[in-house]
Amino acid sequence: MMGLDSHSGNGHDVLVVLFDGFAPMDVFGPVQFFASGLLKWRIKTATLEGGTATSSSGQPIIVDFALKDLAAKGEKLDFILVPGGFGTRRLVESEEFLAVLRTVAGLANEVWSVCTGSALLAKAGLLDGRKATGNKLNWEWNTSQGPNVDWVHQARWVHDGTFWTSSGVAAGCDMACAIIKEHCSPQLAEQVAIFLEYEPHLDSSWDPFSVVHKRKE
Repeated sequence: MMGLDSHSGNGHDVLVVLFDGFAPMDVFGPVQFFASGLLKWRIKTATLEGGTATSSSGQPIIVDFALKDLAAKGEKLDFILVPGGFGTRRLVESEEFLAVLRTVAGLANEVWSVCTGSALLAKAGLLDGRKATGNKLNWEWNTSQGPNVDWVHQARWVHDGTFWTSSGVAAGCDMACAIIKEHCSPQLAEQVAIFLEYEPHLDSSWDPFSVVHKRKE
C-alpha cells in the first residue's frame, strides 16, 4: 500500500482522509483501536493537496500524502477512513475533492466513514444502492447528499459490502470494534476494548440517538 513496506504482523494499513474542519474524535477514536498495543495496523493520513489539516478544535495535523498523488499512482489500498466534521459542508460542494475521493475509494479494499463522513461518500455517489447511516443530529442534511442511498436511521453502524458507515462521533469507536471483529476475531476485538478500558456496543441496531433526534417525516 502507498509504496510502503509492511512490517506489521497484522498486515493492514489504514489511510485517514483529513480536511480542515474534521472532527477529532471521528479520527482519533477509531485510530486508537486500530493502532493499539494489541493491534498495530499502520495509520497514514492524506488531504487533497497534502500539507496540513486543521481539526474543528484547532489542532493542525501534518499529513503523509496528497490524495491527488495516490489517485494518480493508482496503487491498491487496504482501508480508507473518512471522518465527519464541519468541514464536510464545504467539501460536498467541491467537485475536485469528490472526484479524487471516488478514485481513491475505488482503489481500496474497504471504505469506512464516521458521522457526516458518509455525506461525502454519498455525494460522491459511492453509496448509491447501498445501506448506510450517519450523524443523527444532522440527519436531514446528511441524507440529502445521497438521494439514491438506502439510509438507515436507527443504526449505530451499517456494513454493506465493502462500505462501513457509522452514526455520529463516538459511534466510530463501536464500528472500529466491529471491524476488528470482522477482520481479526471476536477475541481480539474484546482484548483491544479491554486494553482501552472501553465498553463497546455490540449491536449495530442499538441507537438511542435516533430517538433523541427523531427523523422528520
